Order: sequence, then structure tokens, then C-alpha cells
Amino acid sequence: MNSNQHAFENTGELPVITGGKVLIVDDEPRLTESLRAILAMRGYDQHICTSGAEAILTLGQESFDVILMDIMMSDMTGLDVIEHLHKIGVQTPIIIVSGDDSINNAIRAIRSGVFDFVRKPYEPEQLIKTIENAIYKIRLEKANKLIQSQLEHSRNLYRYLIDSSPDFIYTLDKDGYFNFVNNRVESLLGYSKEELVGQHYSFLVYEEDIDRAKFFFNERRTDSRTQQNVEMRLKCKSPDMRFRHFETSFVTIVLKSKGLYETGKDSPPFIGTYGVARDISDRKKAEEMINFQAYHDALTE
Repeated sequence: MNSNQHAFENTGELPVITGGKVLIVDDEPRLTESLRAILAMRGYDQHICTSGAEAILTLGQESFDVILMDIMMSDMTGLDVIEHLHKIGVQTPIIIVSGDDSINNAIRAIRSGVFDFVRKPYEPEQLIKTIENAIYKIRLEKANKLIQSQLEHSRNLYRYLIDSSPDFIYTLDKDGYFNFVNNRVESLLGYSKEELVGQHYSFLVYEEDIDRAKFFFNERRTDSRTQQNVEMRLKCKSPDMRFRHFETSFVTIVLKSKGLYETGKDSPPFIGTYGVARDISDRKKAEEMINFQAYHDALTE
């Protein structure tokens, strides 16, 4: 089994991991050969460094799942190696395997962030279990980072699609105040997102349509009873405040909206409204022109 293969057994505890890539850093030949044999029996790939300098060089060129590090070596201590690895950004979990009895070294090792400390002589099963736990932890962290990255990508994509929509998309809180509007609102009505968030929906609704908006703009229903394609008018920003010129003081939209409810509860409370407003001003103007032309033609017949 190669270094990228691993198996999880459903034991109810941490899964048993077989396979992985282990770096052994120790200058005692008998110990390194013993470790090599133990790891080979469990399907681990092994690489041996007999000095701290060699370990630093190797880790600058190659990655491993876990490092087994002795403290006392001929050229430098394992703790010095760990300090250097931190400086160059190596985040591989490190297990100290040492017969050193110094309390100061043990404290320093713990403070340096090593995964665990296994004292020589050790039981092979104890060491293997520690290695499994270290590899499981690092793989779990990598999996979580990948999931978070994928979620962030999905959020960014969703945000892009919302902000690139030709429709005005909004959400209201339970009291009818905007807590989100997409970018379309500025080109459609002349208001920035910052100007609208925190405003009551009635701030945007044309005065003659306020009564209708009470039932539709802050819709509470979520099923087939929700109103779809309801026409109403929204006010453009006043001429003395607008960023761009608008030919009229309002735009006509068709509105789709539905209630939002908190999930995970038997009787979920209402938390707001999600709505999509599509500009149909050009269509309304075209319809008016056609109707006017038809009326004019009827008068001249």
C-alpha cells in the first residue's frame, strides 16, 4: 500500500489508519532500523534522516504525514530542528521519540507544539497508535479546510450570481426592514445598497401602492398561496440626490416573494421575507403605446 492509501475501520473510536509517509529523524542506527521494520509491517513508507541538518534539507524538498524526532542528536537537538521547521512553515505533526529524561526538554517540546511525546523504550503498539492519531488529526484538518474552501467558493459563486442578476433581489427582517439588497438596486432605482439596508420597505414603494405592498412586499407565506408576479411601482431616487438621470420618478416591477422561517424547529418562527422584483417599465410603456395607437386608430376610422 502506498503513502496515499489509508483505510478507516469503524471501531467507534478514532479510525485505524494503515499507510502513510513517515520521516524518522534519529542518529541511532539500531533504533531507526527497528522503527523501519515496525512501520513497514503496518504499511507505512519510511524515510530516515540521521541528523538534524539532513532532516531540515529533506523537509524542504519533500512532505510527510508525520515526523518521529529524537531530541539528542550529534549535530543539533530535535528541539532546534523543530524550531527551524516552524520558521520555514512546516506544519507536519511531530512526535518526539526520546529517552531523554530532562523535564526542561519535555516542557520545551510541548511548548513547541509537538503532537506527542513517546519515551524510549516504548511499546510498538503505543507508538503505532500515536502515529495513527497524528495522521488522522492532520487528515481531518485538511478535509475540514477543503470543505470550508468549497463552502466559501459556493458562497462566493452564489453572491456573484445574486449581484449579477438583472432583477432586484432583497430580504427583509420580520419587521419589514431591508437587511439585504443586491447590486441591481443602484442601476434600477439610483439607491446604493448602504442607503437601503436598514430602511423599511415602504421607503421604496410608490405612495399609491403602499396598501397593496403590505400584503405582498413582506410576504409571510411559503407555499402555493404566495402571490406571484404582482405589479407595483417603486420610487426612484429624488432628482437632487440621484447618481444618474431617470426619465420617470418610479419604475414598474412584477414581484415574487415568500416568507422565511427559522429551520430546525417544530413551529419555526417567521424571520423575514425573500423577494425578487423584475423591472417591466419598458414593457408597460410599450403596452401603453400600443393601446394609445389602437385607440387613435379607432377614432380615425
